Amino acid sequence: MPPKVYLDSPPGDFRAMPARGDGIALLKWVTSFPANPERGLPVVTGVIVLSKAETGEELAIIDCRSVTWLRTGAAAAVSARALAREDAATVGIIGCGVNGAWAARCLAAAGYGPGVCHDARAGSAEALAGELDWRVGSRAEGRCRGRRRDLHPW
Repeated sequence: MPPKVYLDSPPGDFRAMPARGDGIALLKWVTSFPANPERGLPVVTGVIVLSKAETGEELAIIDCRSVTWLRTGAAAAVSARALAREDAATVGIIGCGVNGAWAARCLAAAGYGPGVCHDARAGSAEALAGELDWRVGSRAEGRCRGRRRDLHPW
């Protein structure tokens, strides 16, 4: 996989990330425009173009958001398996936006929980807690507290 290529386009940029392996070639094309929320647009957008490495035949064009969300959440679960105490079970999620929600979903799928969800936007914490059958709690309840045998990956 070669290094990421940046193409400046003030006030943002484009990022090209090519890779090849296992008979597949792909290009992840991502944009980052921090002022976009003022325009009603997301800061980050992107696509993945997937092709057969032997023929160049296009196989798929995938919205990056779904792949990035799942990858981010899976990284939390994999990290928890590698770094948490063996008897860790419960989870504290502080920030229940897209990344926090996918981290919680993947941690739950890996067998962690129940958990405590906290977000400055109460509705986000309530929605995630309801989805996972966890509970809403304070920021303090979501933080790691020393000798407790809970899992708090952040």
